Amino acid sequence: MKRSVLFICFLLPVLLCNAAIITWDGEAGDSQWNTAANWVGDVVPGPADDVVLDNSSLAGPYFVALPAGAVSITVNTLTITPAAPATIILNLLISNTSSTAFTATGSGDAVILNSGAVFLNASGAGSGTPVQVTSAGFFRINNGAIYVHNTPRGHTTNLVDRLSTVAGTENGAFVFDIPAASYTVSLSGRTYGSLLFLTSASGGAITYIGSGSNPLTVKSDLVIAQGATVSISMSADFIVEGNYSQYGSNSTFNIQSSSNNNLVKIAGNIFCEGTITESGSGEPHIELNGTANQDIDISGTMTNSVTLNMNNAAGATLLNPLTLPYHLQLNNGKITTTATNLLTMSDGGQVTGGSTSSFVNGPMKKIGDDDFIFPLGTGSIYAPVGISGGTGATITDEFTAEYIRASPQSTFGTNYAGGINHISFVEYWTLDRGVATTASKNVLLDVHATSFCKQVANTFVSKWDGTQWTNEQSSAVLTGTTGAYELGTVTTIAPITSFSPFTLATDQDFITNPLPVHLTDLTVVKMNNHAAGIRWKLATPCSGAVTFTVERSADRNNYSAVQTITGNDTWLEYAVTDNQLPKGTSYYRLRTKDEAGKITYSKIAAVINDAEGLLLSAVLPNPVQGDARVTVTASKAGVVLLFLYDLSGKLVRQWRVPVSEGNNTVVVPSAMLSKGVYQLVGIQENNRSSIRFVKQ
Repeated sequence: MKRSVLFICFLLPVLLCNAAIITWDGEAGDSQWNTAANWVGDVVPGPADDVVLDNSSLAGPYFVALPAGAVSITVNTLTITPAAPATIILNLLISNTSSTAFTATGSGDAVILNSGAVFLNASGAGSGTPVQVTSAGFFRINNGAIYVHNTPRGHTTNLVDRLSTVAGTENGAFVFDIPAASYTVSLSGRTYGSLLFLTSASGGAITYIGSGSNPLTVKSDLVIAQGATVSISMSADFIVEGNYSQYGSNSTFNIQSSSNNNLVKIAGNIFCEGTITESGSGEPHIELNGTANQDIDISGTMTNSVTLNMNNAAGATLLNPLTLPYHLQLNNGKITTTATNLLTMSDGGQVTGGSTSSFVNGPMKKIGDDDFIFPLGTGSIYAPVGISGGTGATITDEFTAEYIRASPQSTFGTNYAGGINHISFVEYWTLDRGVATTASKNVLLDVHATSFCKQVANTFVSKWDGTQWTNEQSSAVLTGTTGAYELGTVTTIAPITSFSPFTLATDQDFITNPLPVHLTDLTVVKMNNHAAGIRWKLATPCSGAVTFTVERSADRNNYSAVQTITGNDTWLEYAVTDNQLPKGTSYYRLRTKDEAGKITYSKIAAVINDAEGLLLSAVLPNPVQGDARVTVTASKAGVVLLFLYDLSGKLVRQWRVPVSEGNNTVVVPSAMLSKGVYQLVGIQENNRSSIRFVKQ
């Protein structure tokens, strides 16, 4: 028994010595793995050792070179943990020709690269997978760490198929930078953190090829460098949960080189200076499926049969003009465009989907001789406009359209021709031909729930010809109803030969076909210390099914009803008295419920009762196109100093205006202002008030 105890006491130090934690100190100064003096204890790590490259014994950045020649290094585990901001590089040089140059045999995380760690595999082996962990271990690239595959040799078995996917590895980078003209990448069923395809080792050009029937998941960003081509023939999804970036005009992402109809799903932003295309017979999709608004910044091109699939409820925003060659599929979410960052469909390009939850929010262009429905809208309103038929169409024709939710009467006027009783108060479409386009087209306008149309059969297309609204004789199609309102389309019978703003018009009176209830003015006047008079005007009479509720608030947030009255089909003006006017500032608004049950709120007006005060409110119109009108409510007569500032805080203008007690309308000379946000500040003695408005 005593001999056994003595034997164990003798063996234990040996076991501990053979399975030790070995740390780098770099004392030899030659950066060589096999130099004993570079390790704490002057012992080169063995197969049972846990190797640590950190800054505990050597400060700052450094690199370690694995041995040259047909030499294999085996350890139990490897951990690289630099102290920020240092970088520690483990380098497998091209001078190493072993097919098993570095192996970690430990279970669990056999290799751990922490933030700041770089493992550069430039193996010169003729075959094999030079860097690997055993099937019992995992290769873990934590956030901020990088593994660079800089060799044509294998990367699949015991490397990519053993990548750790635990929390904290989502941004760990796996980099392919291969010194070859082409290289096949393991994609099927794989999960990477960040995935990068570079070209520095290949002299500036390389094609990376991938295939497979199981999904690829990139947990963070996908990067394709200048000169790189990534060509896939996958039949499964290619999923990018972060941003997609493609640099250089000579970079290419061929998203389908075979016959599969695969999806490339991108949850982050898109930046592309190169080409996105397909070369096979399949019809692949790029699907936007994030949960926050996605930026689309494509200064390069999309070519061939590539579909852009909008499937993000939070929407997407164009940061560059984008031309789609084939198909736009609108499933969910809105694409926001501008006249500068315009969405264009090529000749033959088609759109499917389109609804109140998915449309183009802004202008859109169509090139070609096709019949086409522009899937336009704003807010929660889907309001497409279409072109069809006509004469003289060519494949180079250009038409640009946009839906505007604003009163065409206020914008253009109310001169009518052709038996028009009135036009819409709430919407119009711009539809313009390109300068070189001479084709005529029939025009289709959508009649939706918020067009407030009661008689589709008596509704038609109207065009502003520069001086008046014309009656473009139209055929109408009724497709349904919403409450008292009808839904459908109206299409011109004869092709339009000149293009301009279009809206819905009717030859019926307002009661029969409203297009809709339209409030033109709301005023509040202090009558005495106990009462205020609230008055409003309509553009045309409404029916008795409409209700108006005057509401009052002391803080502009919480409102209570003062009085409710019903509409009258002969009245344009209404008035209500609030006989319980409190002291201080009282804010009033009008709540209108139309025949279909739709509720809208007016601007806010205010009075000041038995108190010192000044209030600027109700900029009309807002956004402002010409001069603005601002309501100035004063507790007493006198002079108000007005100061106008731009968004940077620069004083643009200052002037004085006389005011009487109560509400005053002051004109703000803004017609010559640049577009942007402005703040108007008013001062009367010790009282100060301000309000912002937008100049278009």
